[in-house]
Amino acid sequence: MKIILSKVLYYVGDLVSRLLHFDCFSWLYPLYSKIMLLSCDLDKDGKVWTSVCPKLSDKQMDELMSEVKKQKLIKKRKLHE
Repeated sequence: MKIILSKVLYYVGDLVSRLLHFDCFSWLYPLYSKIMLLSCDLDKDGKVWTSVCPKLSDKQMDELMSEVKKQKLIKKRKLHE
């Protein structure tokens, strides 16, 4: 039952996300965020969310991170002392 509800909430959130492309619907973002987080929380077994975005292998992740570092998209942040 939770998986079905998670999938329904995911598709409702996807529909809301399509409205977010228009500036006049930007006020819907908090609703979109709550819907997607609830959907993710209900999917304890990872049946809905892992099928949506496949995981990268360790090698692919390393290649991606090295490419990002080359492009200097990651900036090191200094912590407050």
